[in-house]
Order: sequence, then C-alpha cells, then structure tokens
Amino acid sequence: MKNQKIVEAMPGYRWEIDGANFVKVVYRQDSDLVVFADQGICHYRFEDDGERLMEFLDAQSLVDVGTVTDGGWLDVTPSVVIPWSSTAETTNTTADSSTSAPSTPGKAYTFRVLNNDGTEFGKGCFTLGDGSESSVEYRRGSAETLTAFWYRDPIVGVLDLSALLSLSFSDRAGEQQFQFNAWAQPDFDRGLVAGGATPDQLGHVSAHRGATEDGSCQGRKLEWVAIGQPTIEVIEEDGVTIPLVDLVVAIDSSVSMKDEAVALDAAVSAAIEAARAHCPSDLRVVYLGIEGTFRDTRFNQSIRKYLTTTAKAAEAELRGRQRGTVAGGGAQEDGARAIEDLSRHFDWRPGAGRALFFLGDESLDGGNQDAKQDQGDIEAANLAIAVAKEAGVRVHTYLGTSSVKDKVRREIEGEYARVARETGGQSFTSQDALRGFQALLQDVICGSKPAPRRIEHPFCCCQAYVES
Repeated sequence: MKNQKIVEAMPGYRWEIDGANFVKVVYRQDSDLVVFADQGICHYRFEDDGERLMEFLDAQSLVDVGTVTDGGWLDVTPSVVIPWSSTAETTNTTADSSTSAPSTPGKAYTFRVLNNDGTEFGKGCFTLGDGSESSVEYRRGSAETLTAFWYRDPIVGVLDLSALLSLSFSDRAGEQQFQFNAWAQPDFDRGLVAGGATPDQLGHVSAHRGATEDGSCQGRKLEWVAIGQPTIEVIEEDGVTIPLVDLVVAIDSSVSMKDEAVALDAAVSAAIEAARAHCPSDLRVVYLGIEGTFRDTRFNQSIRKYLTTTAKAAEAELRGRQRGTVAGGGAQEDGARAIEDLSRHFDWRPGAGRALFFLGDESLDGGNQDAKQDQGDIEAANLAIAVAKEAGVRVHTYLGTSSVKDKVRREIEGEYARVARETGGQSFTSQDALRGFQALLQDVICGSKPAPRRIEHPFCCCQAYVES
C-alpha cells in the first residue's frame, strides 16, 4: 500500500494517517469504509472482503487524499454503516443513564444539529466530571469522566450515555474541536456520527439513521458547544394571597416642599382606596420628614425621631446630619442619607415588600450648594443605591419644582431617576403631579408590591432538556 502509516485504532478498524497526523480514512477490514476529507466525514459500504478493499484503497493513492475528486470524497455508493461491532468492545463500566434522572454536578455543555438552512434539527448535551475539565476523549468502556450524554432528533429519537460509542471534545486554546458517535444498542439500528465542529466552523453529520429513515450525508451540520445555562423560574402572586407592603414616604422638610406635603396629604386616603382596588395589598404607610415636619399634615414626625424611638436604632449609627449642622437647609435636604438610614434601620415587617418614596426639589446630598450638583451628590446617590439594594428596598423618587437653572435641574432629575431605576422603583417629576397626587401616589403603592420570586435552577443535562 502507499499509506505512510497504518495504526490499529479500534477492534476491526485501521486508520490511515497522513504526514500531518490528520485522519483521512477509516475502514473495517470486512466491509465498511469511512472517509475523512476537507468537506467533512461520510460513511460508505464496500461490498467485498478485506483484500479487495485494501486493493481499492491502494488504487485511490490515499497518501495524497487532497487530490481525490471533489475535495477528498471517494466516489462509491453511500450506505448505512454500523460503526463497529459491540462484541469487539470491552465492558462498559460507565454508569447507566437510561433513565431521565438529572446528571451529577459538573460542567455541562449543549449542542445542536442544524438543517441546511440553519434551523434546529436536533439537540443534545453532555456533562464533564466535577466541572474542572475542559476536554474529554471518551471511548465506550473507558474511564474518562463523562457523567451524562443525551441527544434527540426526529430520525434517531432519544440517545443516552449507553448509546455513546465515542466523544471527543476540547475547549483548550488551539485545540478546540467536538465530535461524537452514538448508536442505540444492542442492534445499532439508529444513531449518528457527527464531527469537525469548532468555534469558527460547523461540523458535518455523516451516518444518520433511524428505525425507518436514512438521513446520512444530507448536509446537516454540527454546531459548536455552548455552556449549559440555568433556567429561571418566575413565581407570580396567586391572586389570592394578599402581599405585605411597607411603604415609607419621606420628604425634604425645607419650606420649598410644603406645597407638595399638603397636596400629598390631601390625596393619601383616596389613593390608598384606589390602590386597594387595582393592586390589593396589606399596606402599611409611614410618613416622615427629613430633620423636620409639616404642621397639619401626616408628615408630623422626623426620620430621626422615628428611627431612634419606634425602630430602636442607635442615633450614632444614623448617617443623616442633624438640623443646623449644614449651611442653609442642607440637613433637611439630605435625601441620599435619608434613603440609607431608612433602608438600614426602619422596622420593616418580616416578609413585607420594602418601598421608599422620597420627595425633594434639590440635589441628594445637602441640597444645591453653590446652585449646582457636584461629584459629592453623585457619590451620595451611589451609596444610597448600594445600601437600598443590599436591604432589598425599592426606591421611588419625586423631583418637585425649583428655581435652579434648567441645565442643573436636568442633572438633578437624572440622579433622581437613576436612584429609582437602579433600585427597581419609579421616578416622577412635578410634571407628573399635574394629573394629581392621588394618581401619582396610587402608582407608587402599586409599584411597591413585591416583585415575582425568581428561582434559579442549575442546568440539567437530562432527557427533559433534549425533549423540551
């Protein structure tokens, strides 16, 4: 023969390897022929004994496979191939995966077989050991750590680890490749061989047979693998259980906010009744002012007094500055610090949705010192967001009217909106108040209900996945 090198590969097989050590031809001595070429892999049957097959291979000048017509394909009649005899294999010591039980923990990968037009034809998954591996060379009966394999398509049905004859995968830099060979046992009457997939190139599906259909060499492709992703289960309220909601309405107690305090106070009762109809909840609302109060309104208690008396917080732990310690009315306009203190120290009910509605008309850190918003205001907002998120508090914001320049107001409005957005709340401005504080407060109450619970389930390489 003209072969440069012949090596024993599997019982009953010989592999011809070219100078670059790339497998070009695989054949079983008594019948079947498998050709590896630039276009992929295809299986053929050569109906004669081993001696005639050897002569045929000699005649093809297989050392230089690249010169064979059509880029390396041998011009013989395609047929269905049983890759090798199960009687020649060693006993399979791998755990049986014939049930749909989830795989053991490890690193799971998914893959797909695609039609010519790129649509999905089949999908599968496999799991490697304890999750630390990035490659595997599995042969039936080997000790490689492959803990799960599942595949399904309309031709072969479902194949599991008991059907897997071989799987080669590597995600190491410079060595990335994926191929597999799986046939239902003991009759080898359905299965497929697919290989040559890399991150940059689709692989080819060659032998592909089911109980009633032969789909071999029809141009289907094997897609490169992806990491198995967890599934997120979203649990909505059942419509019967009334959720607990704690809402703190905190207001800048400077004189400029008195109009909003009076308007909000007048709208509260109607807003709560409307909210009960649209979004029922076991609602508790507490109204507090920052370092001050507004007479004849519900804002008749300061944040400091409530937290140190009702909530039993230590005053030394509060971040809010005391009235009179900041120039102008700055301490009464410490919106960001108020969000921090309420998030950390308010007496939230166990299991209640936590919400805070802050109303102000100036920057979040001591108001508009020097008639502008500065880096200190942004950093204060960052800290307020972090504390609220850690405490699970959803912050809604309202920016009232003010006399600052339009450019400065837009900057302040942006920070109010950011605090709300990043904590899962809603932001409002004086323009929203034009439709009335009842509607605005109703939006806040309904927007304060606990979000649906999200449960993350680890990816399961199992029968349920391939059949989904």
